[in-house]
Amino acid sequence: MQLTLAFVAGLMSTGAFAATVPVEARGYPGLNNVQSRNAKAAIGEVRAEGLNRQACLAVISTALQESELQIYANPRVPASMNYPHDKVGGDQDSVGMFQQRAQFYPNIATDMSAAGSTRQFLSVMKGIKGWQTMEISALDQAVQRAQAGNLYAKRIPLAKQVCSAAGF
Repeated sequence: MQLTLAFVAGLMSTGAFAATVPVEARGYPGLNNVQSRNAKAAIGEVRAEGLNRQACLAVISTALQESELQIYANPRVPASMNYPHDKVGGDQDSVGMFQQRAQFYPNIATDMSAAGSTRQFLSVMKGIKGWQTMEISALDQAVQRAQAGNLYAKRIPLAKQVCSAAGF
């Protein structure tokens, strides 16, 4: 028994077991558990649609900039308060992980879901001519039409780590 425990302890101290634990179970690099949960749902949608690293980078960098990869409810959109959320914000009528405006994305249940809001983001993204080869921050801006579109670029390094850890 002691020999077995010593062997297992030795393997654990070398990190031999770490490689067998899926990244989603540990969380993504640079993200906390909440952010990792939301990133996992978003990346799942990128995969489900058969999209590539470009799409993963756009989704993750945008969600990092818009919400730190957290789902926001907004008292100005009362229905959003009825759905699971990570934080409460108050920017116009923006809700969810991508801070999608309820006036343009009126299905609040979808807006308040990491997977659902990612599908909405990807739908707009795929409608942009040349999205596959656009610079990531320009693509983020083209999808979001944000007032401060130049802020997405600073999120790309972390998005690259997350997407790489997810196999993109």
